[in-house]
Amino acid sequence: MDALAYLALMAKAKLVFENPDTFMCFPALAPVRYTTDQLNFGAFNSPAVAQRLVYSEFSRLVNALPSGTIFEPGDKFLWDTYDTILRTAIVAEDQMSDTENAAYQQAVAFLGGTNASGLPVPSPELLAYRQFRDVWFQAVQSYKAQQSTAMAATDEAALTQWQNVDEPQLRALVEQARSDWQAKGFKEPVEQAQRVQQTYSARSPRLIWHTWSSSFDPDLDLQTDPNQQSFALTSFVPADAFSQEWLTFRITNAEIAQLVAQAPKELKDMLAPEGSESTVDQISFEFRSVSLSRPWFRPEIFGSRFWRMPEGTTPFSDGADPPEGQWPAYIAALVFLRNIQVTMRTGATIAPPQRLWTLPALQMVAAPSPTSTMRLAPAVFESRQTDSPRNAMAQPNIATPAAVRSPLRAEILRQTVQPAPRAIQRMRWEGRPIFETAPVPPPPPTPEPPPPPEPEPDPRKDISILAFICKQLPKSPNPDPSLTW
Repeated sequence: MDALAYLALMAKAKLVFENPDTFMCFPALAPVRYTTDQLNFGAFNSPAVAQRLVYSEFSRLVNALPSGTIFEPGDKFLWDTYDTILRTAIVAEDQMSDTENAAYQQAVAFLGGTNASGLPVPSPELLAYRQFRDVWFQAVQSYKAQQSTAMAATDEAALTQWQNVDEPQLRALVEQARSDWQAKGFKEPVEQAQRVQQTYSARSPRLIWHTWSSSFDPDLDLQTDPNQQSFALTSFVPADAFSQEWLTFRITNAEIAQLVAQAPKELKDMLAPEGSESTVDQISFEFRSVSLSRPWFRPEIFGSRFWRMPEGTTPFSDGADPPEGQWPAYIAALVFLRNIQVTMRTGATIAPPQRLWTLPALQMVAAPSPTSTMRLAPAVFESRQTDSPRNAMAQPNIATPAAVRSPLRAEILRQTVQPAPRAIQRMRWEGRPIFETAPVPPPPPTPEPPPPPEPEPDPRKDISILAFICKQLPKSPNPDPSLTW
């Protein structure tokens, strides 16, 4: 896959996953790849050093500060900023009435509780809400992705197929997902409870602040990897995303050109030099988005108005578009990519590299034919082999002229003439041996067959992070002047 095709993938992700309050950030300078086994965060307590290093690397990666379209990890992490707010913020006084407190507690109980370890866990209703919401997200993403491909088509048949068949079907799937979210995913009750919680939390700031502070204790929630680097474990939901069905998409050469034209300038400057043209005919791939899970973090803190920082503190976000400040956004979700198949314009599909085996050189061994005739010193003697393969090494039939009937002549002949191996085993003169051939060497051993090639890796287990979906923060802090400070 060339640079322009890679750029088209990123531009496609922007069209599909970006929303008004989010932006896409791409690890274009250093692509990030994992295996599905490495991303099995259910085995966090694994003693394996390599696995804990993966936990640390992933957590530090997704909690770094996203500073723009091109992701450049630094040494600032979300847990440090969050800890600073919890330790140093000034919180308003409580003003919640008993009635408001009862409504607030009821909303909190509906949305979740705590487990045996005291950690917050979502309620069954909230879990169902998230499950059906994610199905709706995927339906919308599929619609946007296929719409982009259809709009880039140049033939009338493809446009007609989209307008009359594909578009109505995909729209119906979106509507069905929305209906299921409302009927089976507790959409209205959950969102109503969330509104009550947000509204009344400002009436009892100290109670909420205590709950948030209890959820993040650096002495307990910061882990240490084998390299002595600290990190707060971050995973993703759904945790079984790799075992679920992913959507398959295709990008044609015509769409690549359109997507490159729509790509952010920073990416085009890096990957699309002027005059360049993609050699890719089509890309087939699977991708899906997953949300990040941080049990220690409450993202609603940035939108709450019952706290402020000490005078002289740089705001975390000024609320502009795009926002600026010491922490104007955080990574809220990922776009995973897998099973990429690229077809070049020549029609050759790029497949994963396979291991090549070098066969040992063959040793050609020639043996005389059983019916061959060997003539040694014409007018001296000639020898013939028998026709039987079994007698190939047996005594040949020898005709001996009178010219060689003297011992001297025989000795000269013995010193100057060497019969070929396998042709003659023994020559005799008047019933006595004159000379013998050297022993025939054994045939070379049959070379060992090469070991079988290693099985091809499953492309579904090779996962790349195509993009980070980053949440832009509102103005933060934005204290409410009507509260009692």
